[in-house]
Amino acid sequence: MSTMEAELFDAFRSIGVTDDRASADAQALSRSGADMRAATSDIREELLRQKRDIIAVKGDLTLLKWMVGSVVAMTLPILLTLFLR
Repeated sequence: MSTMEAELFDAFRSIGVTDDRASADAQALSRSGADMRAATSDIREELLRQKRDIIAVKGDLTLLKWMVGSVVAMTLPILLTLFLR
């Protein structure tokens, strides 16, 4: 029995729960806590993956902005020359 299970067992016993029931409930709560920690870890990993993807998209967007700006800058003088003559 882990420390957390022992503390839960003692808490259940102090409120009058039988030994068998207190032991079973303490083990169940301990398992659910471990499951929550595992789920939290999975969520944290997924958030890190999404953050990396967002950073990559932002970099690509910045490159595209520069590319469009340079095309506009090169096209504008040509258009002005054609329409102002």
